[in-house]
Amino acid sequence: MKTKKKRVYWIPMQLLRFYLWQETFMTEVQDSVIGPLTGIPTGVGSKMEALLALQAAYVSAYNAAPPHTYPGRAFITARNKAEKLFKSGIQQITAQYIRNNDALSDYQKQLIGLPITANTGTGKHSTQTSIVEREVPDYPAIAAKSNSPGTVTFSFGALGSKSQGVEAGMHHILIQYIITAANAAAPTGEEACNKHIEAQKSPFTKDVSRETAGQKLWGFAAWVDTRGVIHSWSPVFFCIIT
Repeated sequence: MKTKKKRVYWIPMQLLRFYLWQETFMTEVQDSVIGPLTGIPTGVGSKMEALLALQAAYVSAYNAAPPHTYPGRAFITARNKAEKLFKSGIQQITAQYIRNNDALSDYQKQLIGLPITANTGTGKHSTQTSIVEREVPDYPAIAAKSNSPGTVTFSFGALGSKSQGVEAGMHHILIQYIITAANAAAPTGEEACNKHIEAQKSPFTKDVSRETAGQKLWGFAAWVDTRGVIHSWSPVFFCIIT
């Protein structure tokens, strides 16, 4: 008896990963070059307008209940409902206008966010024999808060996960930071920071001295794997030191 092969679910499941992925998806399907090739109807009452409405509802609900917060059951339920409707809309658009559309090259489909087979880019859509997941940012989720005078507490974990601590396959987290006046501009990158921390447990507290009270700590974070390789740097984060 033949068993039906289970289809790999290609839309990211984790909260933050899907949030980042959907922004790319929606940008690319409206791109000046890719958009017309998809054939997705646009304008008033169109399928694109309906999908944009689903995205707007999802983004609003997500911002009201982002990961690593405790907004309450009603906000979480609203976010999950909006996400489910938006994902359903994405699947329908993809099935009808993108997946088997030979006007789009495999490279363009990859830009949109559709997983395709390796070694493609022929200009024609190849039959899927295996699926590779679209590359996602591998920097850590991190937050800093000053709970007592002269100290800053850092919390970190994998993107899109409620668990804290070092992500699987990594050895520790590296944090580059700098302390500035409260009204100073944000540093442009980790190379502008003059101090660093390495940690394996979350949360952890760093003593930055009472003289820094009222100043601002800016930082960037990256995973360091077991080979000592530093992975992608996070966006800048900050807190006011009490």
